[in-house]
Amino acid sequence: MSKNLLLICLMFISCMAFSQTSIEGKVKDSSNGEPVLFAGVTLLKNGVLITGAETDLDGNFLISDIQPGKYDVEVTFLGYKKTRIEGIQCLAGQVRRLDIEMEVEGELIDEVVVVAYKVPLIEVDNTTTGTTITSDKIANLPQKSISSIVANAAGVSADTDGSISVRGSRSNETATFIDGIRTTGTIPQTEVEQIQLVTGGIEAKYGDVSGGIISLTSKGPSRDFTGGVEAETSEFLDGYGYNLLSANLSGPILKNSKGQSLLGFRVSAQYTDIADNSPSFPGVSRAPLTTIQQLENEVFYNIGTSKFANAEKLNNQNTNTYLKARPNETNKNLNLTGKLDARISNNIDISLSGNYEDDEDRFTPTRSELPNSGSSWAMLNWNNNPFEYTTFQRYNFRFRHKLGKQNDGSGASDTSRANVPGLLRNFSYTILGGFERRNKSNEDFRHQDNFFNYGYFGSTPVTFEPTLATIQDQDGNLIRQHLGYSQVTGEFVPNNTINPVLAQYENTLNGFMRSERSSVWNSLFANVGQVFNQYELEQNDLYTFNFNSGLD
Repeated sequence: MSKNLLLICLMFISCMAFSQTSIEGKVKDSSNGEPVLFAGVTLLKNGVLITGAETDLDGNFLISDIQPGKYDVEVTFLGYKKTRIEGIQCLAGQVRRLDIEMEVEGELIDEVVVVAYKVPLIEVDNTTTGTTITSDKIANLPQKSISSIVANAAGVSADTDGSISVRGSRSNETATFIDGIRTTGTIPQTEVEQIQLVTGGIEAKYGDVSGGIISLTSKGPSRDFTGGVEAETSEFLDGYGYNLLSANLSGPILKNSKGQSLLGFRVSAQYTDIADNSPSFPGVSRAPLTTIQQLENEVFYNIGTSKFANAEKLNNQNTNTYLKARPNETNKNLNLTGKLDARISNNIDISLSGNYEDDEDRFTPTRSELPNSGSSWAMLNWNNNPFEYTTFQRYNFRFRHKLGKQNDGSGASDTSRANVPGLLRNFSYTILGGFERRNKSNEDFRHQDNFFNYGYFGSTPVTFEPTLATIQDQDGNLIRQHLGYSQVTGEFVPNNTINPVLAQYENTLNGFMRSERSSVWNSLFANVGQVFNQYELEQNDLYTFNFNSGLD
């Protein structure tokens, strides 16, 4: 029985033992170095009270189980000047050490000693490799997407579609977390408080990750009402047609008698409209639209009874049009985010957050996606580029409860001083839940979900004629006998409304085209009027639940 009990205890302790995001330190008298006992330590973020602690008999304090991000720490005690340390950058799963010196207050005046936090050169408890990008750095970077911002780090590369590869690993081996919950989405860079990139030494708590970790911490509500608007455009400077408009608003909804925020919000919206989201520096060559339209009106020419593609007559003079941006490669994206933080009590806080994204991307099909594999679509068929539509929605919930002696940093009473710490201290647990849904579709922009129009180019009339035969009966008489029906196939009748260009190809069966007519120049380019013969529709749902706890 005792062995089983011991095993259960060890299993319980092993479940609780993991590193939390914490701030610890010691408060001392600046004149003599003596510890300041029972001083109130308050943790603030954007001017909003997050939590607090109290120094012990040795002047030490510990604030555990906090979200990664930038904080301010304020220390108060009777007879000392209020001291504030600003800009403390806390990383996920690490303990930030902070030693504070307080000055004796000679006169009772309202004075606050503000000290800027210095980032240590060596992270003594850091077992991982990577980098941390703060909101201050993000604001000074020219990139706007999370993938391009992360790609500035050593050992990280980003594909044109935003996929991240860490140290040569596959993109699907890189995991993204937003506020501690694994996700496949992202948020605008204006809503990011901190990006922590882990490229090596990944902790076991992240699970099945062999590439890298991108951990995003979103910004929270502010103490006072704040907002901002940002607009960018390159319409008159280049051919890429980059346009961005974003706005955000943050502030309190409910405050207590002390002016502290009990319920706050932050919302943002970002819209981008780009003519070419992956431009080529030297530009591209495309056949002009007038040439394509002429070819669509008369796709073939005859030599005797044989047909040949008119596109094979083209030369550099009527095809080699230089364009700075790729035509019909537009991308439109709308991203809405929201966050609601509630402080139920000194020990309980709740956070609700989420975002909605609507993306419309027009693209040039790859060779493997074409009905005649091996032919390039871009030169003669860019006017028929298909669309990819994506909608994404994400909802996160966090419930955090701290057990044991906690205060708001306003000071300790005689009763709290008399409390003797027990065996366990700073016990806390956090419940995280998340749901996300991604809907995605690819389709030809003309036919969309009209499936029977994709391969319909015309009709071939078929009739059945009775078959008769003259036979001789047993008496030698000639009689006519019905033997059945024979199929008579007429000539192909093109349809000039659904796929008028492809109707000229004289297709044979079920929309399949003869390769010598659907491609030109030895299958180098696809002929005009092609249809994107793929329709894809998918829906992916992801449910996430995490339970974390820790203690001293």
